[in-house]
Amino acid sequence: MSLADAYQFLERMDNDPGFAQQVTGCADAISRGEFVKSEGLEFTVGELMQALKGSNKPAASIGIDLFVSRLFSKQCIGIDCGN
Repeated sequence: MSLADAYQFLERMDNDPGFAQQVTGCADAISRGEFVKSEGLEFTVGELMQALKGSNKPAASIGIDLFVSRLFSKQCIGIDCGN
């Protein structure tokens, strides 16, 4: 898990429309986590939140709000829910 991966994830969500569409198009947290991992990105929710704070971009502007809200669901499978 790494903060660098979380930053890379945000960068790709912002600059790669195909990637962003695939992430937001996943049916559930399990498939979303599996897709993100298949792209070589592994990060915790805490790392993602830290990267969001450091990005100076509102989450909604990069399509991440739905992703984050689903990570905080009862099942955070595929991405480590630890901080």
